[in-house]
Amino acid sequence: MPHREPPFGPEWMRVTEAAERLAVHPKTVRNRIGSGTLPIRTIRLGRTLMRLHRQDFEDFVAKSTVLSNSA
Repeated sequence: MPHREPPFGPEWMRVTEAAERLAVHPKTVRNRIGSGTLPIRTIRLGRTLMRLHRQDFEDFVAKSTVLSNSA
């Protein structure tokens, strides 16, 4: 079984941090996660933790910027 790093280092983001970066409500981020447009990794440690990998988030932002600039 491959080793998985814990979701607490600087390469991980909380939903609230992603919402602040996008200047939207955390519910908007959760909706994007639910629709599959924003990748999320869930970890179960006594309770479910949702964390975004920072690189996944940056890729999402870059793709969104390209799409909005091309419209």
